[in-house]
Amino acid sequence: MKKISLGIIGLLIVGLVYYVFFGASQITQEIKKELNTELTLLQKEGFIIEDREIKDKSEHFVLVFNDPKKIAKFFTQKGIPFSLEDATRLQGLKVGMDVHYLPDTSSAVSVDLYPLVPPNALHTLVQNQTDEKSFEQLKTLLKKKTFLLHLSINTLGTKFKGSIKDIDEVLQGKKEMTLHLQGMHFSGTLKDHTIHDAKQELKQLRIGLNQDISFALHDATSHYEHTGSTPYDYITKYNIKHLEIKQNQTFNLLANTLLIDSSSHVNNGLSSANITSMIEQIAFENNGKKTLLNTFVLKAKTDNLDVKAFEQLQHTSAEDTQKMNALLQTLISKGVNVELPTLSVDYIEEQGKNIGGFHIDSKIHIDKSLNVTALQNNPMATLSAIDANLNINLSKEIFNLIAQQPKAMLAFMLFTPKDVGDKKVFTIDIKKGKLTVNGMAVN
Repeated sequence: MKKISLGIIGLLIVGLVYYVFFGASQITQEIKKELNTELTLLQKEGFIIEDREIKDKSEHFVLVFNDPKKIAKFFTQKGIPFSLEDATRLQGLKVGMDVHYLPDTSSAVSVDLYPLVPPNALHTLVQNQTDEKSFEQLKTLLKKKTFLLHLSINTLGTKFKGSIKDIDEVLQGKKEMTLHLQGMHFSGTLKDHTIHDAKQELKQLRIGLNQDISFALHDATSHYEHTGSTPYDYITKYNIKHLEIKQNQTFNLLANTLLIDSSSHVNNGLSSANITSMIEQIAFENNGKKTLLNTFVLKAKTDNLDVKAFEQLQHTSAEDTQKMNALLQTLISKGVNVELPTLSVDYIEEQGKNIGGFHIDSKIHIDKSLNVTALQNNPMATLSAIDANLNINLSKEIFNLIAQQPKAMLAFMLFTPKDVGDKKVFTIDIKKGKLTVNGMAVN
């Protein structure tokens, strides 16, 4: 649903921003002209426009998701990651839109957006599970505009803001489903008819299915900034105070203070991306056994990915193996670098006992000579096209726990770790077609 909302917001902003302020009536005509242009475009990009009603200061229409291939390509070109699978799952979705011109002194236009008919895939899923009662309740909620997004653009066409209406609903069927959303707001600035930057805030989101599983997210914020000329030039930041998952009253996960920073830029058709994630604390409880991970850190980098091939991959079915392989070959055609500078946990507590932590880092260079098809058929035969280094540092306590597993026990008998201080260390290298572990060749 979040992708749909962001996608429609982007479409509306692109279609409704205007340049000149000549008076109320002329502004309205300018916006109507822009909207007509955008709706005409949408009908060429996989959407259908239904039930359009035009009045002096408002209008209504229904946007139907019809052609998944065209829609996936359209969203991606607008800078919104949207795969063919995403678009296929949304086929048949109908979204109502109420547009109001000059609704107040500070806004040029406002839009209320709300789903009216669920996608075909959801209806099929419900029919297979013979849970028509829940589906009928969902259709009733849709008629009441329960899931409503409001968006407005200022009179200068330089800023936008909006919100999603609070939700607190229970669906009664074979299984009881609860949905609670509170305090979802967003805002941003516009530049050259597109989103330049945007921020979002969410107070609380809870989804539950009987006692089987529940998901909760509290106090989340995000920030996005477009930094270049392509959809892949951007900076994003996410901050989540609490995230909780429960399953069957036997499993519980609670993560506190999640921070995610990512960036990407494109140069000569090749993209480079970075991501840094940090979680202050992750607490697991599984069948009464408690585990605590303190300060989880993940950093990753990629370089030299072909952007056009990446875009085409988003619109290609995974079942089309031949086309997928050809695009993957193009994706790495300039040679690709993948780096994992850090994957670490400061220390782990098992049932209250400190068993130390771990640190992993790696670098991989994939030469442009790598044959993707050969890699799938016989990975060892393609090692000459890969240079890689992997370093694993484990506390002795974690090493001993892993060593109790039969498969790990056999591996550790063949490849003995190095003792470096109070750590057990493995160094794995692939170079010139040869694989070594702590200097020992693997045949």
